[in-house]
Amino acid sequence: MTQPSRLYRFIEERLGRPLPDFIAERRATQSWSEITEALTAETGIELHSETVRNWFKDRIQIEVKVA
Repeated sequence: MTQPSRLYRFIEERLGRPLPDFIAERRATQSWSEITEALTAETGIELHSETVRNWFKDRIQIEVKVA
């Protein structure tokens, strides 16, 4: 990823932790819309789910294991 935008950095500042950690905790069970709603609730920053998805679309891998 290139240098994060000011908005991205501002969100991390409000979260008090890395944004990828916040996303990773939720991505397996929540939609981008749900994640964005949680992010807005926690930071007070209004975002569109497409913005968040675009930041992470090439960085997230979901692995499924069948036992």
